[in-house]
Amino acid sequence: MGRQGDRQVTGRFISVAPYLCLCMSLVLLLVLMFSPSVGKTVFSRQVTVESEQPVTVGTLTLPPDRVGVLQVEAIALLPTNRWATYEIQLVNSREQLLLSAVKESWRETGSWQEEGQTGTWDEGDTTALLNFRPTQRSEPIQVVIEVLELSDHTGKKVTETLPFSVTIRRDPLNVLPLWLGWFLTVGLTGLAFWTVPRSGRVILRAVGSHLTDRPGGEIGVQEWGQVTAHQLVRLSIEVQAPPRYSSPRVILMAKVLSPSGQELWCEKSGIDLNLVKRSTIPHHRQGFAEYFLLFEQSDSYQFLAQVQTAGQIEQVKLCVRDRVQTRMNVNLNTVKAGG
Repeated sequence: MGRQGDRQVTGRFISVAPYLCLCMSLVLLLVLMFSPSVGKTVFSRQVTVESEQPVTVGTLTLPPDRVGVLQVEAIALLPTNRWATYEIQLVNSREQLLLSAVKESWRETGSWQEEGQTGTWDEGDTTALLNFRPTQRSEPIQVVIEVLELSDHTGKKVTETLPFSVTIRRDPLNVLPLWLGWFLTVGLTGLAFWTVPRSGRVILRAVGSHLTDRPGGEIGVQEWGQVTAHQLVRLSIEVQAPPRYSSPRVILMAKVLSPSGQELWCEKSGIDLNLVKRSTIPHHRQGFAEYFLLFEQSDSYQFLAQVQTAGQIEQVKLCVRDRVQTRMNVNLNTVKAGG
């Protein structure tokens, strides 16, 4: 008779990498959510600008800051059916251009009629943002707006003054690197959770193919593999059957034998064969079983997977990995050395 190894629930082999990445992404998300509330409005005002006549919105004197960012938000208050190209400039006291951004803004309106119903629409893109981080010595900085071109919806130039609503905020954090870091940590979190079940070194892969129609038949696969002591071993078994298999459940027997043929561990369990479809058409039935083992002695062992069938079985796949990690607590079976 064989013997059942000692079983216990353990978290010794949980990988911390996915959870560290998850915590980092959550921390960054919280910082991004609350960063607008800690910003400070330096000033907010409206100015009127004529075409090709730069207007100074205001002058700032800011200390150097290697973390925070100055944000200039300019909203062109366009009348209907107008297009405007304007430029935001940051100029120092020596009339040197430090930074600039050009915005093509527009606003159009119209009406629609469909199936006896009518309505109006009003669409546009009128907001420009310019972020700036002062890193040099404190000096006055002028915020300047210049309208480069103003036209109607047909492209004809018009001579009008254009009002702007300008708000300048000083945020203690530059959110652009934070957003990049958040997307990176989210990607790393997904990658870490995906790779943990696939971690470890593949000791063996084996496939057994057999068809039987007689009730109570048995199909099995067995293979030898060299195992390292005191390292977590994952024994994975996959069973495939035709889509019209007579029973949605089979009995699986998993075993480990010593080099001398002594049964060191075995477990009998039932697994469900779920229907797998491809393009809505039933393709096959598939079931999985997974066991976690810890060997007390390094040696070459024989791994077996036997399925008691009530119909046709197409394949039984066996895969053994050692030095694996897990995402949660697992049922650990200790395989003692043979006597």
